Amino acid sequence: MFYSGSGYTLNYNNPGNWAGHPPMVLTLDGSTETCAAIQTCANTARAQINVYYTFDLHYDESVDMWYCVQFYDFVSSDAGLFNVVDTNVIAGYGFIKY
Repeated sequence: MFYSGSGYTLNYNNPGNWAGHPPMVLTLDGSTETCAAIQTCANTARAQINVYYTFDLHYDESVDMWYCVQFYDFVSSDAGLFNVVDTNVIAGYGFIKY
């Protein structure tokens, strides 16, 4: 994990966003526990035809939903890329597959 916080999501304009491999978004019910959401997101990113190496998992309290946004390539461990303000995000996590 390279990011943990609230109030921000990973910027779509990041090094992991490659042409031809758009970000993939998976939604999970808000009742999903955090660890289960992380595991589901990681498994889904890994299971893509072309493995997606980075993901942003965040919980949006306004819609009671987890969003797993997967990016094709490595973003790096720059937590500064979590710079998109969203006050509805009460929990956010960034992961890179090494």
